[in-house]
Amino acid sequence: MKDLKDHGLKTLGTYIGPLEGKRAFLEEKLDTLQQAIAALQDLPKQHSLLLLRGSIHLLLRHLLRQLNPEGLSDLWERADILIKEAIMALVARSPAERPKEPDPYLLSLPVREGGLGLPLHKELAQGLYQAAKETAKKILTGITSFFTSYPSLSTSEAQNPSQDQGKSAKEVFKELNEAKLETFLQDLPISYKQARLENASYLGRKWLRVLPTQKPHSFTDSETTEALRSRLFYPIKPLDLPCSACGAIASLGHEDTCKGASRRWIARHNAVNRAFVKALGSRPDLEVEIEPLVQQDSSLRADFAVTIGNSRYFYDIQIVAISKDSAKEDPYSTLKEAASEKRRKYQSLGAFFHPLIFSAGGLMDQETSQTYKKLQELLGPFAASQLDSTIGLTLTKTRAISAASIARDLPRRTRS
Repeated sequence: MKDLKDHGLKTLGTYIGPLEGKRAFLEEKLDTLQQAIAALQDLPKQHSLLLLRGSIHLLLRHLLRQLNPEGLSDLWERADILIKEAIMALVARSPAERPKEPDPYLLSLPVREGGLGLPLHKELAQGLYQAAKETAKKILTGITSFFTSYPSLSTSEAQNPSQDQGKSAKEVFKELNEAKLETFLQDLPISYKQARLENASYLGRKWLRVLPTQKPHSFTDSETTEALRSRLFYPIKPLDLPCSACGAIASLGHEDTCKGASRRWIARHNAVNRAFVKALGSRPDLEVEIEPLVQQDSSLRADFAVTIGNSRYFYDIQIVAISKDSAKEDPYSTLKEAASEKRRKYQSLGAFFHPLIFSAGGLMDQETSQTYKKLQELLGPFAASQLDSTIGLTLTKTRAISAASIARDLPRRTRS
């Protein structure tokens, strides 16, 4: 025991011993993390981001539960800096560019809250270590009869093994994220709150998890950069400079409304429409018709119709920019207004018409959300997942292409 106390021991992927040995051990692990991050530079940016989020940032996470954080704060901060610099490299539009540091709240908040889902080691070290200690203590308490030499495990503890001794790791994460989100939202401008809602939406966060195993699921480096910049609230251009495409100030969300950018709005609508038609058409018991006439004596058409049994339902898609001048402060009100307008347009169909209203960043109004869930259930898990991925990537990619066109220093050529 004296040798262990003085010199320490590497075991089971961690280290037991004095502070000096712990620091040396963690520094070795940080070198491994640095090498893994450096290897990302040779990969396409989409691949780099997937590996960073899905694997590399987890390399040291287990040590947060195993190493007493006392005296290690600066090293955990170094781990956070390495990950932060990797994100900055992905956000940079050129190798020479040195973008500002990403917002630590957006970097660390969960993806479902609009963040990037890369928790900061330094913030979690104390809480997770304490949670691990409490968990170990509860387990040992339950089998205390085998560890009678441990005076800390009293008889009362053995008789009450379910007694709560502290927070679990899940509770540590939950409390930290709730506090961070509350602080982040306090003074956040309305347009940024709207953007966060889009980033947190089911379709708005889909692109972060899709593997580029098919060409439609692949992003160019430029598209990955702009999608990531949008999620982390980087401006398309400096806010004191006008948009080179239309002359207006390129504020947050400008890529959704700029009339001079590469908008691809029609292509986006058609791609989303094809995704629904392809997914629903894969079911042999469903009959899908593209652009059906609403009535024989009218030229009005919907985007597609689906015959289920003896019933025929009509659907029409609209993608709305919640940052447009006429938009309401509450983005859901803007989407609801668009849905109501669709219902008025197709009022002759009554209950057999369903509007599908999406924001440019993936939000759905309440009615669309309910309709979408029913269609997912109808399709089954595999086809529904394909539909989710196609729509989510289409929305994100269209926005990224528009942002990239605005970010160019030279304005686009216009026909005389």
